[in-house]
Amino acid sequence: MPFASVIVPVKDGFDLLVGCVRALLDQDYPADRFEVIVADNGSAASPATVLPKDPRLAIVHESKPGSYAARNAALAVARGEIVAFTDADCVPDRGWLRVSAQYLSTHPTVAMIGGRVALTYQGGVPRNGPEWYEFVEGFRQQKYLASGFAVTANMVTRRSQFDRVGLFDDSLLSGGDAEWGRRVRSAGGRQAYVDTAVIEHPARDTWNEVKIKTRRTTLGIVRRTTRRRLVRLLAGQMLRSLTLPISVARRRDLPSWTAKRLYLMTKWRVDGVVAAGLMAGLQQTRKK
Repeated sequence: MPFASVIVPVKDGFDLLVGCVRALLDQDYPADRFEVIVADNGSAASPATVLPKDPRLAIVHESKPGSYAARNAALAVARGEIVAFTDADCVPDRGWLRVSAQYLSTHPTVAMIGGRVALTYQGGVPRNGPEWYEFVEGFRQQKYLASGFAVTANMVTRRSQFDRVGLFDDSLLSGGDAEWGRRVRSAGGRQAYVDTAVIEHPARDTWNEVKIKTRRTTLGIVRRTTRRRLVRLLAGQMLRSLTLPISVARRRDLPSWTAKRLYLMTKWRVDGVVAAGLMAGLQQTRKK
């Protein structure tokens, strides 16, 4: 098996990081053929205070804010031919690294893959608006790959791709996975979805968590988008919000009218946050 480096950025939240790292060290991949690099991005304390001692585990520190800056710092010391990415709040399936590396080994023309991100819920199933929103909208990896990228919660690639197209854009606080993935595609790199490469991710179950993520991702879009496209995005956002009740009523993946109502109310709130972010972006471009 090829030597693999697994990169996990983190800023605080060590309770979840511990579970992620333990799951990584327990992978059914040959123990002498992979390393785990935790990239600390300015936590209040060092991750070393909570993580197990293991020769396969290394910690790097990056003071520049942003998970993409942290990932680049880890890439600077990574030794793997295969480079796998996940997040500190994720729990990889025991066969995740093996399945991913085998796919790349048996498909030499594929540059990068995205695996399935399986949401988990505190009560076993979605119960409130934020969880139903995550159920519908969270981590649609196949859709993302159709547009040229995979979320770094579950993305595996070859080191040669970074040599070919460069590192992540560390000026981006959000959307760096999309920007890098599209560089790979533009350079002719093939991308694939691998459903059996599974990572679990806890669904956001409060409105505050959903709001924070929405603001961050909207800001990422604004920072890399022209004024003309912002106008189109805002117009499309407003139109979709007006017709949202009809589209939600037609959804077959929401199992009840209660689920549809809870999802609808949260989606409307999300759309409001997105619209506010896009309008703020338009105002900023007008000032320039």
